[in-house]
Amino acid sequence: MLKYLLLLSLFSCASPFVVSVSSLSIKDEHVVYDYKDTSGEMLMEKVVKYKDKKVITSRKLYNNNLSNKKMLERSVTVSELGLLTVGERQTPLLRPFVSQYTVWFDGKEYFTQMKLNKVKKSLDILLKSPEEKWNGTKTIQFPTGIHFCFFSQVVECLKSTGFFKQAIEQKAGSLDLVIIWDTYPYFSEIYANLNEEVFSAATIKYETEDINKKKDDKVHHFSLDVNEQLILYEFNEKYEFEKFYWIAQGVTMERKQRKPVER
Repeated sequence: MLKYLLLLSLFSCASPFVVSVSSLSIKDEHVVYDYKDTSGEMLMEKVVKYKDKKVITSRKLYNNNLSNKKMLERSVTVSELGLLTVGERQTPLLRPFVSQYTVWFDGKEYFTQMKLNKVKKSLDILLKSPEEKWNGTKTIQFPTGIHFCFFSQVVECLKSTGFFKQAIEQKAGSLDLVIIWDTYPYFSEIYANLNEEVFSAATIKYETEDINKKKDDKVHHFSLDVNEQLILYEFNEKYEFEKFYWIAQGVTMERKQRKPVER
């Protein structure tokens, strides 16, 4: 019975949009980040918008050559802001809706789309690429869980829960979630030693607070434990995402500049 209730939270239409976005620290933003991995230095452009009860996150990864700017990856993920009610307790969350991801390997385009299928309680996946093994459609059933989150929307998922501010106030706390790898199945070509399944159980935890001496403000550290790898996230005292460290993969992402959000 409990398993049914947990899975029902993702597909239920009851009271889906009664949570105040402002109270959860989700806001429109357009930020450019310095992005580094084992292949070199790049730029990540990230845009977050709240529209029609949905949180839309767009990410574009470029090389760092201003004279020959080239897009390497792009993604758009859309989730619905919802509210899970179990007994007298209400929990705000994001419900994954659809994602599209494109990456270029040796100049060739690889594409994947994931979409929530409420009827089948599954994820419908469309693949298009130059390789036969990565073409066609497939349907994968959702595992048991409450908080499901696209990997590229971890920050927005974290901010959508009451856990985020509560953990900062108490300087402690953890939250279990299920990561949906929206880069599937191509992440096997990008990252090392990852489970190649589309879903991964994970835990996000508040680690510590310290002071950014350059900006003279507080820094809040969270960690995401997924596939036996640790990913670190940093937020400033305004709850804005600042840095990302994926130690095992040699990936870092650090805020470079903010741009106006197009309306």
